[in-house]
Amino acid sequence: MAIVRIFSETAGAVWKVTVRIGDPVAEGEPVIILGNR
Repeated sequence: MAIVRIFSETAGAVWKVTVRIGDPVAEGEPVIILGNR
């Protein structure tokens, strides 16, 4: 999932906040999809 990694680097702070609001258990992979929306 290189796209996921790149997206994390681009929107690090954004996806991090989304992870907290979305699911702390999720490493950010499924949450990134929500943030991308």
